Amino acid sequence: MKPRRRWIAVLLVVAVLLLALTLAVRFLLPVDRFVMAALDDLRARSGAELAVGDARVDLWPTPRVVLTGVAAHGSGAALDELGVTATSVAAWTLTVKSVTARPDWRELVGRRAVLRDVRLDQPRLEWTAADGGAANLAQAAAATIAPMPGLLRVRVERAGWHGVELSADAELAGWPGPGRLQGEWRLEACDTGVLFAALPRRPVLGATPVAGLAGEKVEAEGRFDWPWPLPAPLRFRDLAPGLTGQAEVSDLAVTFAGSADPWTVSAQADLQAGRLEVRDAVIGIGDGRVTGRLTLAGLDRDALQYSFEANCEDIVLPALLRVLAPDATAFVDGTTDAQVRGSFAGGPPGTAATGLALEAVIEARDGVVQARDWLTGVAPYLGERQDLQDIRYRSLTGSLVLHDGRLATEDLKLEGPDTDWRGRGWLALAGPLDLSLVVKLPAGFRPDLGSMSQFADLLKGDDGRIALGLRLTGRTAAPVVNLELGASGRQAAWR
Repeated sequence: MKPRRRWIAVLLVVAVLLLALTLAVRFLLPVDRFVMAALDDLRARSGAELAVGDARVDLWPTPRVVLTGVAAHGSGAALDELGVTATSVAAWTLTVKSVTARPDWRELVGRRAVLRDVRLDQPRLEWTAADGGAANLAQAAAATIAPMPGLLRVRVERAGWHGVELSADAELAGWPGPGRLQGEWRLEACDTGVLFAALPRRPVLGATPVAGLAGEKVEAEGRFDWPWPLPAPLRFRDLAPGLTGQAEVSDLAVTFAGSADPWTVSAQADLQAGRLEVRDAVIGIGDGRVTGRLTLAGLDRDALQYSFEANCEDIVLPALLRVLAPDATAFVDGTTDAQVRGSFAGGPPGTAATGLALEAVIEARDGVVQARDWLTGVAPYLGERQDLQDIRYRSLTGSLVLHDGRLATEDLKLEGPDTDWRGRGWLALAGPLDLSLVVKLPAGFRPDLGSMSQFADLLKGDDGRIALGLRLTGRTAAPVVNLELGASGRQAAWR
């Protein structure tokens, strides 16, 4: 026989043997019984309903059992029986396109089901919370489970939840009993718009709420180390102590309710021991920007504590106030530089933040303070110059301190084309005020002081301009304005 024919004959014999082996494995090994035994065992242990569309044995590239059309559903109690504490779950449904199991064949021939590893392709989990909330959905490209005595290894590839895709490698030490779940996680993709729509909202001190996020330049990775079983009900504050991570976001567009102009945000963040540090933050607001840092402490508790530091450069005040303090937007215009630091507390979800405290040094320019509502008591003195109640300024500087809802200053200075001002005192954001002001009126302008008009020249300062001392008391919304002659003229202590 020629060598070529000999090789063809050998290949035919090998092919026949492989076909025979495949048929023998397909029809002689108790795959169906193995699958049914495994399903019966899971039903008995968990009370969950399980179903399999088809079961087969594949030999290539490695021998394995393949299940298709796998489905399971049950209650939170069923998860408890499987060692997953989930008392906050009312019902759940798991569907898997295919499950590939590599059993120990020697054990399988002996009718014992011992697995080397299991791969789930396109698992999809839906669950409903016990409190009657909306249904939740999580899905992944694949998950691989490798059980060993005292150890369970799990790899999850691109698990998705509301626009976030995560991959993770984990080990459960002590399996199947209590132990620790440890591993690494990494962010594969993030649709910030979809994620934002799913997150709960927290009102913050009357600020304009965020309407949307847009941006995909988000990177993150970290580690986790948690006791197993996880506590019930499962809350983020219970997971925070064992969760670490680093993240970076670039050019995230943040839009606010009622505004078409987004802020752009770039920052880096570190999470450790229930504390989030946001650093190297850059926020673009129009042509200006804010740089600084933010710390969130207490992620492992119900109450959060925020602290921040910020430097503002070329910020148009209405654009800033429209978001942070909408009620103040109508009262001031201009462009400002500022250095700010402060803190505030946040309560449980759904409650407003409280206890805002801050210190700020501001240097504003080229704007207007719409003080007409506050200075109505000055109107009789201004005669035909009622326009002076709206204070135009070239520069506005001062140090501000906000504590317990009270804003105080000792060195307010405002200089403009019409009037110059100095001020000190305090005002409550929703209550009384006590402000002492000195205003230098325009050169050549004589206020209408009624019966005291003849003494107006006595109120001129060293530069020949009349300086009036004013004191504002009463309520912030409608203060009482009194003329203080002792703080007028050369006694104005002008600085």
